[in-house]
This record gives sequence, structure tokens and C-alpha cells, in this order.
Amino acid sequence: MSPTSTDSPAPAGLARVIWASFALASVVFHLGLVFSGLVPNLVSRPMHLVFVLPWVLIWGRQGVSRWSGVVLTVLGVGAALWIVVNREMLGDQYGFLEGNFQVALAAVLVLVVLEAARRSIGWPLPLVAGVALLYGLFGQHIPGRFGHSGTPLESFLGTLTISEGALWGTLTAVSVNVVAVFVIFGAVLN
Repeated sequence: MSPTSTDSPAPAGLARVIWASFALASVVFHLGLVFSGLVPNLVSRPMHLVFVLPWVLIWGRQGVSRWSGVVLTVLGVGAALWIVVNREMLGDQYGFLEGNFQVALAAVLVLVVLEAARRSIGWPLPLVAGVALLYGLFGQHIPGRFGHSGTPLESFLGTLTISEGALWGTLTAVSVNVVAVFVIFGAVLN
């Protein structure tokens, strides 16, 4: 039995509908941020990541790259949504992670963001960020004035992932509040 001409376009058509719906949700979210007033940073910025990761890690990819992108997207989106849902509790932790689950979640989030950066812009920036992260983790082993006193893993990862700096800092704020809105308006004008 051979496939008919109506059999093969269905998955592509369904995929287009899914991606278009996701794009519409992203546009509604970002425009909603503009008109909604003050939205806590531990809501708007992780949600921005939720809408960015599928485009960076899955869209236009084929084969192993696509499937690894799906896995990384699920992990990253899950971690970002967990931060959104638990933002009140995390705000009381003052950038210090409590328990192995939170440490693992933060590590996964940092690795997913580094991989998303690598896939979107190449190796240079993720390598520089990786060296900086390694220095933060292991700089206490460097003798002399280039070393530092060390930071507990829970505090290091907490500062990166549940405080309003690092991943959710100024660059993400610009991406959420300026870049996304200009990209949306540019697409509308196009």
C-alpha cells in the first residue's frame, strides 16, 4: 500500500500548527509583559527562557541534534518552570540552594543554557563562560593573588539560578523587555 498525497503533508501541517501556536503564545506572553505592569523577575525571565529554548534547540534541527534538543528543551523548560512556580520559596533562600534536588536542577539549567548558547552562536562565548564558571568553582585551588577563598556549591549555583543576577540578570532583562518586543514588531512590519 503506497502513501497517498494527503498522507505525507499531515505531520508537516501538524508541526506547522504546533510551532505557529507556540509562536503566538510567545508573542502574547511578551506583549502581555509590556502591558501588565510589574511582573516579578523570577517569573518573566524564566518564562522568556521557556519560550526561547524550543526555538534554539529544536527548530530547524534534524536527526540526533533534534532529539538531543528535545531532551535539553524538556530539562531546561522544566527547570525554568520549577523556578517560576516556586519563586516565593526561592526568594526566601537568598540565593542559596537547599538540598540535592535544587542543586541538580540548577546544574541542569546552567548546562542547558550553555548548550543553547553554543548551538545558537558557536563555541567562543560558552567557552569563556565555562572558564569563568570553572574559576568560580575551583579558584580556591589557585595559589597567589589570582585565587579566591572558595564558594560553596549551593551558594555558587544559587547565585547563578535563583537570584536576580547571572542567568536572570541584565542581559536577560534586555532580551525580555527590548529584544523580544522589537523582534515581534519587526516580524509584524515584515
